[in-house]
Amino acid sequence: MYKGEHMLHDAIIIGAGPAGIQAAIYAASEGLNVVVIESNKVGGQIGQTPLLENVLGHERGISGPTLASSMKVQAERMGACIEKGKVIGIENIGGVIHVKCVDKVYTAKSAVVATGVSWNYLDIPGVTEHVNSTVFYGPENCIGVKRGNHNTLVIGGGNSAGQIICDMAERVGTVHVAIRSKLSTSAYLTERMKKLGNVVIHENSNLVNLDASGHVATVQTPNATFDLSVECISVCAGQKPNTGWLQNSAVKLDGDGYVMVGNSAGSGSPLGTTIPGVFAIGDVRAGSRKRMGAAMGDGSTAVSELWAYYKTYNVAATLAA
Repeated sequence: MYKGEHMLHDAIIIGAGPAGIQAAIYAASEGLNVVVIESNKVGGQIGQTPLLENVLGHERGISGPTLASSMKVQAERMGACIEKGKVIGIENIGGVIHVKCVDKVYTAKSAVVATGVSWNYLDIPGVTEHVNSTVFYGPENCIGVKRGNHNTLVIGGGNSAGQIICDMAERVGTVHVAIRSKLSTSAYLTERMKKLGNVVIHENSNLVNLDASGHVATVQTPNATFDLSVECISVCAGQKPNTGWLQNSAVKLDGDGYVMVGNSAGSGSPLGTTIPGVFAIGDVRAGSRKRMGAAMGDGSTAVSELWAYYKTYNVAATLAA
C-alpha cells in the first residue's frame, strides 16, 4: 500500500534520528499507520558517530552508521514508511494535521516533531572557505582522515568530540583539542582519553584563525597563542535546534529556538506542543537531556501520548485493532 501524499495517516514523524525512529517503531508495532519524513539520513547525529559504547545490547559497542542502518530496517519491518522530504510547515486544520514539504503535503491525525539539533557554524576567519575540505562539522567526514604522523584538531569537549578524538588518536600523530570551557565527556570517554599518549587538550581555548591553505590553525589558550599545522579540523562544539521551519508556525519556541512542550506550551500532555495533536521529542524539545537514551525514551513515551490524544478527541486509528 502506498503511504504517501494522499493518505490520511495516523501519525507523521518528522525526523529519523533515535527519537523519531523509536517513535516510529513503537507506533507501527501497535498498528498505527506511520510515515517518517527525513531530509537527510536516518540516524541523525548518531549516524555520524564512529563508535557508540553505551548502547544497550552492544557490549563491544556499535558504529553509528551500523546502528542507523539497523534502525531503518527495524522501523520498516514494523511497517513504518520512511520517505525523503524537506518539511517547511505544519498546522492543524479542522483537527487534521497538515505537514507541508517543499513538493507535497502530508495529512495525519497526529504528528511528532523529532528534527533534533545541528552543529553551530564557526564565525572565525578562514573557516568558511575550507568547510568540507579541511574543516568538517560533526565527526562523520573526519572518520576517514588518512594515517600518518600529522596533527588534527577537534573543536569541542562533549561526547561527540570525545568519540572522534579516540578514533583519530589511533591513526594520527597528535590530536589537539580546543575547548571553550572544560572537558565534559562521559566518564568512560574521559578515562580512555587520559590513557592516550597523543591527545593534547587545551581547555578554555579557541580556534581564532585558519590560514589561506586551510592547514595552519591559530589556537588561543589562556597562556599563549600558537600556530598548529593540521591535516583536518573536526568541529563538534555548540548545537542549535533544527526549528527554522517552525518560525512562522503556531508551534511555540523558547528563547533558544527549542520547541516548548507540556505546561510551558499550555498542553496537558508532557510532550504536547501549542498545536493540538502535535508533539515534540528528543533533542529538539526544550528541556531535553541531549542523550540518545533519553531521546529514545521520548520516542516511546510519545506513542502513549498519541493514544491518549486519540481517546480525548475521539480520533479513530486506521489500523489498530
